[in-house]
Amino acid sequence: MFDQYDFAIMIHLDNKNRSAVKTLCIMDLKVDFFGKSSHAASAPWEDRNALNGVQLFFHAVDMLRQHVTPGIMMHGIIQEGGTAANIVPKKRQHICILEVIS
Repeated sequence: MFDQYDFAIMIHLDNKNRSAVKTLCIMDLKVDFFGKSSHAASAPWEDRNALNGVQLFFHAVDMLRQHVTPGIMMHGIIQEGGTAANIVPKKRQHICILEVIS
């Protein structure tokens, strides 16, 4: 990306002159989980529940939190979760944000 440049400068405004500043690096990650839709009451054995994948991902991130250093923060939301409670949706969308103090 920066191959054609000799150097790059990043500036953040502050009320003090500083040569070394800790910044917050933020990375957004959109994860789509796909399954197979079916009616939860009449044919639940035909579904492949995408929500199970999202829940497993959330549990794994939650378990990972105890092993990361204090400057690392992980957050997430379910952005797309289906349209009706009695229909197993074929797609779920999860947004994850990773923040690291550097």
